Amino acid sequence: MQEQEEKREQVLSIRGKNVSTTIRDISHLGIVLEQNSTLEAEGEFEGAGFSTVTIHLKHDGSSQYEQKGFVTTPKGEVVTIRGRGTGKAISPTNTTWEGDVEFTSQSPKLAPLSENSYRIEGTGDQAEGEFRGTSFHNE
Repeated sequence: MQEQEEKREQVLSIRGKNVSTTIRDISHLGIVLEQNSTLEAEGEFEGAGFSTVTIHLKHDGSSQYEQKGFVTTPKGEVVTIRGRGTGKAISPTNTTWEGDVEFTSQSPKLAPLSENSYRIEGTGDQAEGEFRGTSFHNE
């Protein structure tokens, strides 16, 4: 497993802070949450931005998410981010998640990001309102 991780090429590291959480629905199927966050990115590009994640939390602690956001670099380049995947509670306030993510930019320097697909993995701490994720090239 560790050998496989070493072969993956890291593209981006993202960390963020939740600024609001809204409960959109509660039903026998679970809970739908929407979280708005600030985020910082480092790697293929650096910058700061915002993100909205819609989480469908099931009663067994598993979840599915859809994320959209953007980052602006210090040079004013904009990169949009869209992702979706699954998560799992590992404690009452901590989760792990993984999924697919795509980046898009009109910047000539960053446009090649749009040509590839990426995998992302991360952790979240609801008590602290923080999350961290790392994206890799899909194999």
